[in-house]
Parts: sequence; structure tokens; C-alpha cells
Amino acid sequence: MQQQSSPTETPSGWLLRSVRGATSVEVDTPEAHQAAVSALLLALVEANNIAPNDICTVFFTLTDDLHAISPAKVARQTLPWQHVALFTSVEPTIEGLPTQIIRVLIQFYTKKTPQQLTHIYQNNAQLLRPDRCGDPTTV
Repeated sequence: MQQQSSPTETPSGWLLRSVRGATSVEVDTPEAHQAAVSALLLALVEANNIAPNDICTVFFTLTDDLHAISPAKVARQTLPWQHVALFTSVEPTIEGLPTQIIRVLIQFYTKKTPQQLTHIYQNNAQLLRPDRCGDPTTV
């Protein structure tokens, strides 16, 4: 995977963009969270060519039935994000939405247009955005 050069200042053509993703776990254990969050983050980073120095902020949310481990901790264990601002919050309970869901929003600098970004929904989180779960070249 070839990384684009990261801006130290925002040169012409670099804009702040966001990608979304979500995954689910079958059981509320640290191991299940580690596997699901790691797979999601690695897929988002690879699909969107995100370098650590390009990241502004990463926001995670969990449904209120998950308590085993913070996805921010998993991110720091999985990726070289020691100097990235990470934030985790609990989702409000909304009737009819899937449970055991972990969501992420990554804000980063890129030259890509919004149409070139790949948002990823894995496992039962595919129910949230079935329109983004097909061929990755069309999401």
C-alpha cells in the first residue's frame, strides 16, 4: 500500500474529509471487540490510504449494551495512533436499531473527493447502511 505524503501544513488540494464505518460483535468480550474493531480500522485505513499524520480526530460510539473495552484502546493497540485524538461515546438507545454495534468516524486530510472515499460497514452493522456494503468501488 503506497501512502500519499502527509501535510505538515495544509497545501493546496488537501481538504479535511471524513469516512464512516461500523461493525458488530456477537459477544461483549475484549477479544471480540479487539477482532472487530481492528478489522474495521485496518480496512478503512487501507481503503482510504489514511496515514497517521493525516488524521485530525477519530470518534467512536458504542451501543449501550457494550462494556468490555474502549474502541479507542483497541485503536492504539492496533495502529500507530499514539498522537491521534481519539474519543469514545455511548449511542442513545433507539428502538429498532441493531444492538452490539461499534461505529467510527475518522476525520483526516486528503486530496480525495467525497466520491472517492470508501465507507465500510461490516458484520451486523451492514444493516445500518446496506447501500455501502456491496462492491467497494461503488461505495
